[in-house]
Amino acid sequence: MLLAATVALGGQDGGCPVSISVETGIVSDADYDDREGGFSVLQADVSMTYDILRLSYGVRSYDWNDRTGLPFGNGVDDPWDQLHEIELSAHDRGRINSEWGWFYVAGVSAAYEEEMDDSLGMFVGGGASYALSDAWAVQMGVGVAGHKIRWAVVPILGVMWNQGVEQGFSARIGFPEAELVYRFDPQWAVHLAGRVEYDLWRLADDSTVRSKGYLEESGIRVGLYGDWTPTKELFVRFGPEFIFARETTFYNSDGDEQNSYNSGATVGGSFSIGYHF
Repeated sequence: MLLAATVALGGQDGGCPVSISVETGIVSDADYDDREGGFSVLQADVSMTYDILRLSYGVRSYDWNDRTGLPFGNGVDDPWDQLHEIELSAHDRGRINSEWGWFYVAGVSAAYEEEMDDSLGMFVGGGASYALSDAWAVQMGVGVAGHKIRWAVVPILGVMWNQGVEQGFSARIGFPEAELVYRFDPQWAVHLAGRVEYDLWRLADDSTVRSKGYLEESGIRVGLYGDWTPTKELFVRFGPEFIFARETTFYNSDGDEQNSYNSGATVGGSFSIGYHF
């Protein structure tokens, strides 16, 4: 979340101070390490932004198949039903002069199955942007993410081209997100996007997988999306997705790694709608 928010800052223009967005998605069936047991996911996220502040809530609902074939759990009960995340963050950017700018992002989050104890995380990052020309810009910085069992320091790098054009191609290349956009007109656009995903949840006290432990998931998501902006206030995005290179790792309550499993590549899709007041 930290890096995605920070990289995106370089390509966004200041807009209305209040906005709300809703996103839904589905990830189709996939198995673990070529075993018979597997899962599919329905997810929903809602967020509200006021000026530089953003509050969001997300939930993932899992549907399990052949629990006896899973490499974890007790083979009878679902390993988990839903995973939740609440996040409060602040982000902003500005210009020092015609060439140099600055950006930052900071926030706290809680990601959990049932109990929120020991689920808090924090992130902070910032840096500078530099306009190479009217079309090209770069940004450089550093981000820090912290949790009870995991700390990471990550460089923030991004290259932007033709950001904000009303027609034609534009691109943003960075980590963990990259996209290539073609805008037909101010209302319609299509874009190819990819991002590296990472999540860490605190499992329930009575979890059959790891009592009071942690679940870490990572992977890569690539999507081909259509964007529709019928008015300055309304934004709609939809499209198919391909998810691969997924890994699931479990930790005990002290943060010691226990087991790690790969899940197969699969397809999905997402739909989101946003409104600026």
